[in-house]
Amino acid sequence: SAYASMARETARKIGLVQQRAGVAVGTFYGRFPDKDALLLYWYERFFKRGRVTFDRAFSDTMWEGRPAAEVIRGWVQSRVLHYRKNRKLLKALLLYVRGRPAPEFKPYAAQLQLPALQRLSGLLNARRHEWHHTDAQRAIPMAVVMTESSIQSVVVFSDQRADLPSMSDAELVDQLTDAMCAYLRVS
Repeated sequence: SAYASMARETARKIGLVQQRAGVAVGTFYGRFPDKDALLLYWYERFFKRGRVTFDRAFSDTMWEGRPAAEVIRGWVQSRVLHYRKNRKLLKALLLYVRGRPAPEFKPYAAQLQLPALQRLSGLLNARRHEWHHTDAQRAIPMAVVMTESSIQSVVVFSDQRADLPSMSDAELVDQLTDAMCAYLRVS
């Protein structure tokens, strides 16, 4: 089950942390009132680290003078690599949140994901003359949702989908960059 998968991955990581810290299992688990609190802790750390990485990779200076299509490709590539690198943890988190609704996860996820969306929107809106979607306010968030969902299907849940064509990460980046550019009508 999703919860069991998440619990196994979490227990493995806890074992590593516990060994490094030189503390007993009970001492570690005693810091959390229940499993949901422990999972929320891991979720929080995971997304905070991801946000720091994203902020570094998508600074204004890094993308200065580059066209919208390159910004989009860079974003898609970073997302594919992120999902590939953290596939097991992300699968467990996504299955856990989907299969066992925990209301505290959704607002927290939104709080952590919103700055990344705002950063990408800022970079693309600075290049607004290069893309021509008629609903600029909704276009970027919708493009992000479509792209993230596609990456999740192909990278995280590919073992559950027989209808997906086999492709390398580079091919996936190409396909999703083309799709996002087409949706935003990048010229």
